[in-house]
Amino acid sequence: KDHFAPDFATVLQVGIVGLLAQIAESEQAHAQDAQGLDFLEAMRCTLHALQERLLAHAKQARALVGTQGYDDARLAFIAQNCEQVATGVPESFAQGLQLVWMIHSCFLYEGRYAMALGRIDRYLYPLYQHDVAAGVLDQAGATELLSNALIKICEYRYCLGYDDVVNICIGGCDERGACAVNALSYATLYAVRDINMPGPNLSARISPDTPDAFLDECL
Repeated sequence: KDHFAPDFATVLQVGIVGLLAQIAESEQAHAQDAQGLDFLEAMRCTLHALQERLLAHAKQARALVGTQGYDDARLAFIAQNCEQVATGVPESFAQGLQLVWMIHSCFLYEGRYAMALGRIDRYLYPLYQHDVAAGVLDQAGATELLSNALIKICEYRYCLGYDDVVNICIGGCDERGACAVNALSYATLYAVRDINMPGPNLSARISPDTPDAFLDECL
């Protein structure tokens, strides 16, 4: 199944370990459903593979420490983020973004096409707010992290010859109909502008309450 935005909000809230716990609970509730148990086992195997991939990335990052041409602090940052989301719940914006990107790339390995990142300024916003409140991130820092992730889309096209169509949606309204434009909406907009390459398809939802400043930046 292609052309849809996965439920990133849930996995960011509970982590891979939370999804595995939900699978275990569902197995008990459907103990007499052989077909259902097979499906749940397939889900568990897939999530374990995702964990192994994250841990492999962490291991490789740590192995490169001390190698000429690499930033040791950045390598440690990558390794710590990958290890955290492999075994726990994302605790920072960078960790949440790392998990989202890794899930997206795994869909590509399955041969899926046009998998959307969706409303990235909504489901990553709580982690962004947390980091800003803690004084460890600002809008410019979030823009840089998003730029690093989004340029990976372009790598598929220019390095691997694979045209990955990825739609991202920003702005719009929340569940109550209130304007959902936030600082992360702007950071996403700036990231797409900064990489200046045909990669993500960026969509902006516009409502009667959309700030003029946001419209101006979109234009």
